[in-house]
Amino acid sequence: MNLSQFNRILRQVFLLPVIALLLAAVALYLQIQGANSTVRLIQESDAHISQVSRLNTLILNEESALRGYENTSDARFLQPYLDASPRLQAECDKMRSRPGLDDVERRYIDDLTDKHQLWLDAFALPVIATIQAGGQVLDVDLNLRGKSMMDDIRHDLASTTHDAEQRRAARIHLWQHQVRRMEQLLLVLALCV
Repeated sequence: MNLSQFNRILRQVFLLPVIALLLAAVALYLQIQGANSTVRLIQESDAHISQVSRLNTLILNEESALRGYENTSDARFLQPYLDASPRLQAECDKMRSRPGLDDVERRYIDDLTDKHQLWLDAFALPVIATIQAGGQVLDVDLNLRGKSMMDDIRHDLASTTHDAEQRRAARIHLWQHQVRRMEQLLLVLALCV
């Protein structure tokens, strides 16, 4: 064997594994980028679920405070209602400015804001005004109408939470699939090397 043949064999022996390692590195990089993108989507879903949960809590605080005020006519019971209103608006604004917001979610936020405003205008504010004027709000039909509006809001909140949880579960499944693919790819590339 002469020196040129030896150099050619040596290049083949070292060059093929180096090329295989470079291909493995590129494939691994692409897999990691895909997994990171999916993790960001999962985090967006988590943030959306948290925001909806905060909205739900604030609306529940409003309704509970109003009911306490209705029963006692004591303005101290109304404080959680008064505290929740600006925070609700801030949470809705935060949801509207969330990156990756799609048209369905935007319509949901607008619809929820409209329904909440309707509850305020048609039920909460008249009840507060009546009590402050010294009147009673024992009208069952009025209270059932207010309850119906709030039930509709709660249904929407539950529905959007369910949708966000479904998207999150699908994204987690995708991420798990990507991780399995990455493991398989690494195994194949290791065997090739």
